Amino acid sequence: MLTAAPGSRRVSAASLAPTALAILAMGGAVAVVVNLLLHTATSGSDLGAVLVPARALFHGAAPAPVDFVNYGAATFVVYLPLVVLPDWLVTPLTQVGDVALVAWVLWAWGGADGERPSPWLAALLLSAPTMELVCIDQVNAAIALASLSLAIFLMIRSDRMVPGALLAVTAICRPLNAAVALPALAFQHRRRRSLPATAVWAAVFVAAAAAVAWSWDHSLAADLLGTAAHRPLVGTAGFARDLLGSWGLLASLAVFAALATALARRLEASHSAADIAAIVLALSVIPVQLGGPYTAIYCFPLLARLAGRSHARGWVVGFSALYAVVIQINSTLSATLPASSELRQLMNVLYIFSPVFAAIVGVYCLARVPGPGLTPHALRPTACSQEGAGAVGRHEP
Repeated sequence: MLTAAPGSRRVSAASLAPTALAILAMGGAVAVVVNLLLHTATSGSDLGAVLVPARALFHGAAPAPVDFVNYGAATFVVYLPLVVLPDWLVTPLTQVGDVALVAWVLWAWGGADGERPSPWLAALLLSAPTMELVCIDQVNAAIALASLSLAIFLMIRSDRMVPGALLAVTAICRPLNAAVALPALAFQHRRRRSLPATAVWAAVFVAAAAAVAWSWDHSLAADLLGTAAHRPLVGTAGFARDLLGSWGLLASLAVFAALATALARRLEASHSAADIAAIVLALSVIPVQLGGPYTAIYCFPLLARLAGRSHARGWVVGFSALYAVVIQINSTLSATLPASSELRQLMNVLYIFSPVFAAIVGVYCLARVPGPGLTPHALRPTACSQEGAGAVGRHEP
């Protein structure tokens, strides 16, 4: 029988819990990979939805009306650089890019306070959102999140043109997320003199992308407007449009943009700029098209901020494990129960709205836990000025 040496720490069940969760997450990740690979074999890659019309534009041909079901004309312009690459290289390149962009997002947000990012963030690279992102090659979501993250960090450093270009890419690739996040982020950075110039540059780049698409095919605008009302929307966005039409969708985006802005204002005195921005990105998940678990990657900045708290490192592992369990149960019920089964329908709703639940729980938890203060010009810890007993560090967004 082994005994602990004098003065050594006892191994408690609580200290073993993170290890057990990590093992569960890895096991769940394997199950997720198997299910997603089988699903991908029949559903194909999302990259084709933008690459096929981008090739048509590149060769001066008009995209088919069906090409506008999921994306707008300007989105195709973003992917024109991929058209010049060999077909056999594009998919491997974009899938590696998916992982690289997600890894950079986790590293950037996890280390935004100047500390070393938590190694527990690696669990998110094995989570269901990342796995599906890679399997269906939803590079559109990865590019938009990375672009918006980099724009946030660069705006703090008073750059103008480059953040404007990155914001334009975000607005073009993920317009619903942008409609919620950008107003709140603009409020957070309202004291920055570079904000108006950044907004102007963003508008210039969006207009340029639209002009390029229109110059190749003058019917793009008509095709886009004609199919936008019939674009498939799943989740909160689809519910709002089905209930009140297109105005309902716009109203839901406005409501969540206002909610994100109000929350940013309330947390200014107690939370760092990085924490508030991460909360805003997570809130942008709620009213958008919930096309699959990959949409939850907009919660990754928030999870990275939570993982930086010593008592919250298990969040990322628990998120990965729980998401794997949800997908496995939904897959099992879908294969064994008829479509009319109430249990199967209930589990399918839980599966679809999992990104929303993750966003709500994460926002609630991070909003209740004040974080380290950040300086406005560099994401590094700074000494908080004390103005009386109990004063908290304030930052200028």
